[in-house]
Amino acid sequence: MTSAIAAFRPTTVALLVVFLLIASMTMPSAEGACPLVQKRSRTWSGFCGSSDHCNNQCKTWESAKHGACHNTYKKVFGVRVVSGRACFCYFCKK
Repeated sequence: MTSAIAAFRPTTVALLVVFLLIASMTMPSAEGACPLVQKRSRTWSGFCGSSDHCNNQCKTWESAKHGACHNTYKKVFGVRVVSGRACFCYFCKK
């Protein structure tokens, strides 16, 4: 029984190595990705309640990669307090 198991080990190892090589070649790479920079939208005014609308506006009006609504903060007596929600656009860092 042990000789039958020992005979399959090199074959199993070889198949595993081949599988890993093929899997690594077919995986998508992050070569086209760029580091993103967050900037407050220049075209959005008022409260940002829908990240979908913010995303659409950032893409179409400001040529950003994407956009999202985030809380904005201000300091009151040294304590950080939420002051509202604004649209932020994300651009490729140059």
